[in-house]
Amino acid sequence: MLSCRVGFMTRISVILTALVLLATPLAGCLDEAALEDLIDDVIGCMDENAKNYEDNATTELVGECIYAASMQTFLDSMNQQMGIEELLEQSPSAGYSMSMTMPMDGEDMGLEETIIMNVQETVKVNLSSNSAYVSMHIGIPLMLTSVSTMIQVGEVVNVHNELSGMMVTQMGAETVDDSYQTRDASPNVMEWVLPMLADSMISDDDMMDDEGEDDMMDDLDMMNATMSFTLDTVTNSQTMHLSSTNETGDTLNLTILIDESQNLMSYSMVQSNATSEMHMSYAVMWGDAISITVDETLPRTSIPVHWDGLSMSGSDDGDGDEEMFLCDSGEEIPEDWVNDGEEDCYDGSDESEDDDNDPPTPEEAMDDVDANDDGYMSYQEFQDSWESENSELDWDEVATLFDDCDYDGNDLIDIDEMQYFIDGVVDMLIEDGDSDGSPEEWMDYIDADDDGYVSLQEFIDHINNDNDQNGEPPMTSEEEDGFTSVFDNVDSDDDGLLDFDEFIALLESFEDDDDGEMFLCDSGEEIPEDWVNDGEEDCSDGSDESVTVVVDNNNSVEEPRNLSLTVADNQTFEASLNDFAIQFLLCNSDERSECMVEAEASLYSLTGTIGNSSYVYGDLDMDGMISAGDTLEITDMDPNYEFDLYDSWSDSYVSESAVNGPNMPGFGGLLATISMLGAAFLLPRRDD
Repeated sequence: MLSCRVGFMTRISVILTALVLLATPLAGCLDEAALEDLIDDVIGCMDENAKNYEDNATTELVGECIYAASMQTFLDSMNQQMGIEELLEQSPSAGYSMSMTMPMDGEDMGLEETIIMNVQETVKVNLSSNSAYVSMHIGIPLMLTSVSTMIQVGEVVNVHNELSGMMVTQMGAETVDDSYQTRDASPNVMEWVLPMLADSMISDDDMMDDEGEDDMMDDLDMMNATMSFTLDTVTNSQTMHLSSTNETGDTLNLTILIDESQNLMSYSMVQSNATSEMHMSYAVMWGDAISITVDETLPRTSIPVHWDGLSMSGSDDGDGDEEMFLCDSGEEIPEDWVNDGEEDCYDGSDESEDDDNDPPTPEEAMDDVDANDDGYMSYQEFQDSWESENSELDWDEVATLFDDCDYDGNDLIDIDEMQYFIDGVVDMLIEDGDSDGSPEEWMDYIDADDDGYVSLQEFIDHINNDNDQNGEPPMTSEEEDGFTSVFDNVDSDDDGLLDFDEFIALLESFEDDDDGEMFLCDSGEEIPEDWVNDGEEDCSDGSDESVTVVVDNNNSVEEPRNLSLTVADNQTFEASLNDFAIQFLLCNSDERSECMVEAEASLYSLTGTIGNSSYVYGDLDMDGMISAGDTLEITDMDPNYEFDLYDSWSDSYVSESAVNGPNMPGFGGLLATISMLGAAFLLPRRDD
């Protein structure tokens, strides 16, 4: 008699059994016929419009019928997927996971084949325990792996940063795979969760905006689409499965799960064509799924502290604020970092300002010289273009270069051969002194053995060869000794060779020499002025480390500096003032471990003296911790000193914190680079 329908039999049996048990104590009140009639009833939904309609049912309980949501309800729920703030409005413990896997045109990255990019994001928050977990992963097989994870449980914070792959090494950056712990004495996880998610590449606005929804709906062939619906009778959740194929054979498979209130629980979408597939998924997490733990055995690192309103001034020049340069990406850097041979802006915009000396790209060169617009450069076209606008070249050398670069022997330079021709002309200009050349070009020219480094002897040989070509005598032994001192000073790793960064430092020392900012040692040698009193003897007699005043080219004494600092409003982590000390450092390197501590004082005392200087720390909220809005005033600081806070808890400096907090300096080092890389590939390409 009973119809055993999958998905409903268990519930029907439970209800029936319960009714039998309920009826047993009342058996004396019911006659045998009535009891048999009750047991023989088939309980179920009797409404044909309901999802759980039971055609054999003879009895219907109140609320038994469940009605399936429409396809539009499912799609609407997908379009209204909730972020972490909306989820936390429903429960103090919530989270989600999202992922995208998509093909990218390799030509945009200099590759011929299509490559696959994977982006994953997992977020879990428990407000009751002040716990949170956010992990953002971006991967391109062999090319790039970027992982940024931050976890906090109470006062303990873990961070993990990973950056590796050929794209990283080819950009000259170092690979990273580090895990650290720090602390937060006043935990509020949402202070870093929300800013971190603001940099997400798969935020809901990007992932399913109106345009994206329209594209998806355009791909649906609703006339031939197949749909099915399933129901979980325990949770009353419903699932829609939809498949569609368009006229070109492209397919879309979509699965959406909603709860009993028709809120989105998860979806999975696969779009595919003859050559590639794109996957997208999203799932909500509640309750026991929000499990967050930290590792308190990891190496310690200081909390980062970002100072706002930094000004450095002497008594002679008012506020003396340093002139700053605004990067295209929004950061600010000192003006004198612009066009210094090193990219300090995340987007490299500081190295493209007014830089007219860079050689043209092959496309630019071809456009300039290709007079007949045939897509090739003839020898005569180059000669006509060059002689009309530039100084003379050795045309015999140019003719030889032209033949060497004409690999296919058609007496024309095509776009693929152009780069080699440009490099050859640049080398000629460097040798002839007609162009300053870029630092990379100079280093390549001086590096005689092509090992990627410049030795002292290679540089001396280069100078002597240049002197010989100009009819000048070679360097004297005294000049060589002076140059050796300069060379050794910039050779920071003391390996006797200069890498590119050290080579740049050497060139900058020559620029200082040209500007006349030099110090005369008692031994007769000359060294750059900023090497005086830097903690390292650069003069052979050590006279550069006994100078009592710093003299500029106007012979005026540089006055002590006054610093006025404020802890930034977006300070995320807080720690006790008792853990920190103010330190004045003499540094000849960016590494704090190589600096000499000249003076120190506890931050906890709030006021005091450091050598000849004085300081006042303003703990404005009187919480005994470094926190937003606190101030620090330092007066009469020696101009040769650098200032930093030393964290005794972690045995490290705040400026070298390994925490890549989303609203602290350095966070963009991972995400901004990746955002620039991936922004163009966020959505799948569509043919016109």
